[in-house]
Amino acid sequence: MGRTSRIRMVLALPLSLLSGCALQSANIGQKTLAVSPPVSTYLEQSTDAIQTLQGWYTPSTGLFQSTGWWNSANAITVLVDYARVSKTTQYNALIANTFTAAQKTSPGFLNKYYDDEGWWALAWIDAYDLTRNKDYLSMAESIFADMAASWDDTCGGGIWWSKDKDYKNAIANELFLSVAAHLVNRTAGSTRSKYLEWSNREWKWFHASGMINEKNLINDGLGNTRGQSAGMACTNNGRTTWTYNQGVVLGGLAELSSANHDAALRETAQKIAMAAITQLVDSKGILHDPCEPKCGADGVQFKGIFVRNLVLLNQSNPQSAYGAFIDKNADTLWEDARGPNFQLSERWSGPFDSGNAASQTSALDALVGATAIHSKEKAQGPIGKRMLDGDSQYDLTIDATNQEQPAAGRGPFTGSSVPGHSVGFPVRLDLIAIGKLKANGTAPIDFILTNIGAEPIKFPISVDGNSYSHRETLTLYLTSDGIDFGHFVNSDPILPFQPTSAELCAESGDPKTFYLLAPGNAIRVRASTGFRMKPGTHWLTGHAELSSEVVTPSGVGAEVLGTAEAIPVEKTFSASGRSAR
Repeated sequence: MGRTSRIRMVLALPLSLLSGCALQSANIGQKTLAVSPPVSTYLEQSTDAIQTLQGWYTPSTGLFQSTGWWNSANAITVLVDYARVSKTTQYNALIANTFTAAQKTSPGFLNKYYDDEGWWALAWIDAYDLTRNKDYLSMAESIFADMAASWDDTCGGGIWWSKDKDYKNAIANELFLSVAAHLVNRTAGSTRSKYLEWSNREWKWFHASGMINEKNLINDGLGNTRGQSAGMACTNNGRTTWTYNQGVVLGGLAELSSANHDAALRETAQKIAMAAITQLVDSKGILHDPCEPKCGADGVQFKGIFVRNLVLLNQSNPQSAYGAFIDKNADTLWEDARGPNFQLSERWSGPFDSGNAASQTSALDALVGATAIHSKEKAQGPIGKRMLDGDSQYDLTIDATNQEQPAAGRGPFTGSSVPGHSVGFPVRLDLIAIGKLKANGTAPIDFILTNIGAEPIKFPISVDGNSYSHRETLTLYLTSDGIDFGHFVNSDPILPFQPTSAELCAESGDPKTFYLLAPGNAIRVRASTGFRMKPGTHWLTGHAELSSEVVTPSGVGAEVLGTAEAIPVEKTFSASGRSAR
């Protein structure tokens, strides 16, 4: 089902059906973010280094010379990430070429090693996020299925490193976690539930496996030597705490935390991240692997993978220490590890010795990561308000629980967009429902809106503004099989209505009434169902609609700018005073 044909529709609605939204200026706080060095510097450096990377690309194979199969997956990933921060489409054709040509080497991006497969799955998920080409997402799902088939009960669970089934290690299982968690946030219905189950199952096993040591660093795997995982030695083998083993888990936990709305996962990720940026660095704070400066074809890639995933964690749980660490490493490698033609070598502290596609990709992860972080800060600029404390995982929490409910808000048009997706409004909408009904039969519910696009989005933030004559309105509402329609009358036979949970408004042209949400960041709106719910187990689907409205004496002209649909959730509602499951 799709709303596409309705998106530019102009609606004429009576004033009685719309709630107003004047700004509560007492709740506004200003914060200025310093950006130094400017984002343009990192972007220019990334551009120079990306052009050098392209010199190693071979169109006939879809791969990069001077490096290996799995490294090329990481090169595609950094290329996608660069395209996102630079807002360019010039590499889309190269990405599409690799999707076809590289399968001459390994059809379906499958080979003997499950970690190799995981790198390609993440690359195609990233490419899907950039291009919305569903073939890329389908390929990631196909790769994941092959990885999942290797799960067994040896050492209590987990997947194997290779199809020889002789070693259960950290990197294969971190990749399995990350791919599963990424897929949770990009699928719907029973498919999403399957990936969520795999994500939770993998993390439960990994967290209990012992691979995370007492220093909050992750060792290489289980068993003293390769081969012992198949026997009795299912304990931490104490081998090298490679930087990439501290990184991939960060991206996986950030995605899973977003899916589960579980701040504890981010806290665990933060412990690992802080351990890495304080224990795996030299006296100047520069990241190293112990194999440097001769890390071979594999180890040369590791540091960039850590930084890339630290950036992902920072998007969901910003920490000044992360930004400072990334800046320091990006600045140092550009100054001390740069050679002719913007080649970058594996030892970021320098001096430059030689470069190849893997060392170039790894260093680019730091440069592109610094660009992304500063792009986010620039997008936020002086920011608006934080209405509630203790919500650091969200940029902004807006309390709309006391908002006067509209008589009826606009409900979904006939045929809403696909659950879990958006049209003209690059937002992922999630719901957090509380199962205990209030005395009036309504239930508390939080709407989580995450910017999944490449550009900042302006969100209306006022909860009370009848005086706005030219405004943008974000309407949040629900559909459910548990609505008690006995107190709600739908009098319009053409345009269906649902009770509205919340409406946020902004006066066009007044920046104080908007919040600029950077890519990857989220806003929480605390609201209620807006209607009485029947006790029992029911599904709910959240809907968001952004519109531009002009108020006249005869009514409101509303142009729908975009919509987003949440993936349905199931919740058991109990009467007030009784516990909820």
